[in-house]
Amino acid sequence: MTPGVAEEIPGWVRSTRDARHWLACAFRADGYTVVEDPGPDDLPETLWDYHMDLLAVRGEEHVGDPHRAERLRPYAIGEDIAKQSRAALTQTTTNILQALTTDALPGITPAKVAALQSALSSWIATDRAQGGAGETVLQTRKEINDLLGTIATRRQTIQFAADAAYPSHNRSNAETRALFGLSRTRPYSPKLG
Repeated sequence: MTPGVAEEIPGWVRSTRDARHWLACAFRADGYTVVEDPGPDDLPETLWDYHMDLLAVRGEEHVGDPHRAERLRPYAIGEDIAKQSRAALTQTTTNILQALTTDALPGITPAKVAALQSALSSWIATDRAQGGAGETVLQTRKEINDLLGTIATRRQTIQFAADAAYPSHNRSNAETRALFGLSRTRPYSPKLG
């Protein structure tokens, strides 16, 4: 398709039958075979899930109505939102809500839009609370590891002091050394301790 064809059509005529006919003529001029209102037999398998006003085919190249795709982009039609990250899913839902402020879709009432907004707000609040709880757990675990390191260092200091105060060569110190977790017969060594 000639670059700029979509921009040449005024926005207010894009959905009319005449504009679609004009676009079909532009595709034909570029060597495409054009099918208006294509059915499942006209579409390649990758496009079966999309409803198109126009399909232009040239060899292996299939071009759908670019205006329809542009109109549906905010609604994430054809995207697998189940595989999106939390941030992308939040953005997609926000885009849908924003598009619903200007589009009038059949079956979509203001109550349904408000329910979607409420569900999004609730989900964001829960996600933030869970994220905060996860950060608290990580911080607590780090503090515990730091305390365990401090305890190990102080235990070693106490054992060195006990080894000096109650030497292993004096057999009468055996019971006292055992209370400090020291060998009864050998000098304290952190490797053997």
